[in-house]
Amino acid sequence: MDIYVKSRGISKDYCWLQETKGEIVDPPNLKSVIQMVDNEACSMLIYRVKSQLSLLVTGLKSQNRTDNRNRQIRNTVLWVGNDSDEATLRKLAIQALNGELAAKVDPAVVSENNAQGFTVNFDLLKPENLGLQDVKNNPSDDEEHKVGNLSACKNELIGELKEYALPKRDGMLVVVGSTVSKSSLEREQVWRGLSDAISDDGWIDISSADSKKSSKENKGDDFRLDSTTGKSSKNLGKSVSDSQQSSSRSQIKSQSTSSLQNVLQNTSNSNRTLGKYQKWLSLFLAFIVGLLFGIIANQLWYQFTENQLKENIKSLRSERTELKQEKDDLAKNIKIKKEKIKAYAEFEAESETRYTRFQDEVKKSYDSFIYDAEKSKQALQNKLDALQITSDELEAKSS
Repeated sequence: MDIYVKSRGISKDYCWLQETKGEIVDPPNLKSVIQMVDNEACSMLIYRVKSQLSLLVTGLKSQNRTDNRNRQIRNTVLWVGNDSDEATLRKLAIQALNGELAAKVDPAVVSENNAQGFTVNFDLLKPENLGLQDVKNNPSDDEEHKVGNLSACKNELIGELKEYALPKRDGMLVVVGSTVSKSSLEREQVWRGLSDAISDDGWIDISSADSKKSSKENKGDDFRLDSTTGKSSKNLGKSVSDSQQSSSRSQIKSQSTSSLQNVLQNTSNSNRTLGKYQKWLSLFLAFIVGLLFGIIANQLWYQFTENQLKENIKSLRSERTELKQEKDDLAKNIKIKKEKIKAYAEFEAESETRYTRFQDEVKKSYDSFIYDAEKSKQALQNKLDALQITSDELEAKSS
């Protein structure tokens, strides 16, 4: 069984990797079916092309991997096998529907500084290493094509995949996605299709009208007459006709003249009536042809518009994701700037307080210095005065 993984690195865009070939453009037989699923949301697709049976699971969220714009990286895995791998692919599909596959794929894909931006441990993605549950291989007796609401019918689909094998035909067998339209599922005639875009609570039969018509015609054969009964009825009709033939022959002669006149008159009236309604019949036929042409043109335009709308929806979702990321980045930048402004204001207020305290301390120190200086000056002056008095006394004694 071949395994393909699509992911991306921090700055490198999404690409496909295969275990032996490395990076490739696209896996085989994928372009014809990839438009049915949404790469951004978790979707699942089982399809058979010739002798290859494949399971595609998209939109598996990674836990701790983001790109350079802080967007969560999603992984896509494709398992390609043959009819002998049918039960294994059903096991993987059940695991995906139960929401258990993303956590098992995530450890196998790691962001790396290489040409692709990521590496894959393919051994972890091999079915024997994923802890798959056993399934039965009963042949399915329900070949009808059915679609339904994803939330309402998911458990029933899981039950069918556990019990019954997939139909032995090419094409899309199982399609599960949140945005797949009912008309797309009908157009591809999938065996089972689930989507949030379908509002009904139960399964809807989308089998082709031709198969239903054929079934009804086959049932009609049961009501044909038996050959023996038909033969006896024919003989009985013949005997009755012979008995009445002689009595009616005389009446025909007497009524032939008047009947001929009536026939000629009725023919003339019919011709006038036909000429009267011929104009309206032509207009009615032209209206029917125009109506059929309008229906066909409207159907073609609807399919074209649907594809355009699908592309527009994908583009808008991508733009919405980018805008949301830009909004988050802008909010983070605003928050950082507010914190810087707050820190600057706090620093400025604290600096002002400290400067005021410094001025007060300087003034107090200056006043204390002046006071001490004056005190010391006065003490010195007192000592000088005392010395002068002592000197005067000594001079007086000496004289």
